[in-house]
Amino acid sequence: MKTSLTFGLELTAALTSALPTNELGTRADPDLVPVTFVDNPQHSFTCGTFPQLLFLAECSGCSDVDSIPGSTTYPSQDIYNGVAWGTVLFEDSMTRGSKSDTSVSAFPVNFSLTSLSEAKYPHSFGNTEDIALSSRCKQGDHDMYEYPPKTGTYYNGGNQNKNQGPDRVVFLHGEGETDSVEGHWESIFCGVMTHTGANPSNNFILCADS
Repeated sequence: MKTSLTFGLELTAALTSALPTNELGTRADPDLVPVTFVDNPQHSFTCGTFPQLLFLAECSGCSDVDSIPGSTTYPSQDIYNGVAWGTVLFEDSMTRGSKSDTSVSAFPVNFSLTSLSEAKYPHSFGNTEDIALSSRCKQGDHDMYEYPPKTGTYYNGGNQNKNQGPDRVVFLHGEGETDSVEGHWESIFCGVMTHTGANPSNNFILCADS
């Protein structure tokens, strides 16, 4: 499925909670332009540890994975926000995040700080773990990128939204690639993954459909 949404309209409310600060450097945010999202999911994703996912089978009062304690659920709009903003930043040769950010409050106790040493997003994702992403997204593809999703907003670095968290949305986007109808930037959905519960902890595992 291919959907083109007006990114600026969808994220008007989010801007109030994710405004850039001077930590992002001297360059202002790029324009919030429409992005065409190919294979956009129509469902939510829940990211949590494997024991948390097993909790569902033992919880008689839990109707779906949204109820799992300690997990994070991202509706399809949050997934779009992450992919669209990551695409817009990429095309403007910009990144968000801070290499000096060593905050681990949202990470598991055993989370490795290795991944934080390159905490600039979007950045390439080679899928060395060979996790089961979309069939369009091949291991080692140089046009595959990761970007942190956020619930109800989008990750933009800075004091107000500094911690990228352990979860990532993965998308495919070639430089300058646009759709053939509207001429909007075009990105392809690959999957949603998390460091939480991965072994070793700087690897990724897929988040659950919900």
